[in-house]
Amino acid sequence: MRSCPYMGYLVADAHSVYDHLFADGRVTDVGCWAHARRYFFKTLGSEPEPAREALALIGELFRIEREIAAAPRAHREAVRTDRARPVVDRFFAWCEARAPAALPETPLAAAIGYARNQRAALSRFLADGRLPCTTTAASLSSAAK
Repeated sequence: MRSCPYMGYLVADAHSVYDHLFADGRVTDVGCWAHARRYFFKTLGSEPEPAREALALIGELFRIEREIAAAPRAHREAVRTDRARPVVDRFFAWCEARAPAALPETPLAAAIGYARNQRAALSRFLADGRLPCTTTAASLSSAAK
């Protein structure tokens, strides 16, 4: 298989169709929080309380991102360090705490599993103000305000 000529970041969901792009390390995966959020929306019908807890944290992250969307890169990085990183850390701590009690094959287990598997990619936007936290700006504008 030919190597991808592109070098840099790719904001994407975790679909396996992209795996070959990341194989040689020239392209770095940046996770999409809107895709993670969708998994928790699917959990609302079966386990609304934990779904709402996760969605509240993701919503907080999206509110921060909306506030800094037009800011210069250095400002976005500072705000992400001060405000977004603690939210991301709380979200993943919540996932770790909830994971043992999540029944296998349930929407909650799938949502937590997706987030845990994508932790590095979902956290990558924190270190670089050029990177978005989602694949589409519409995700931020449509997030619960």
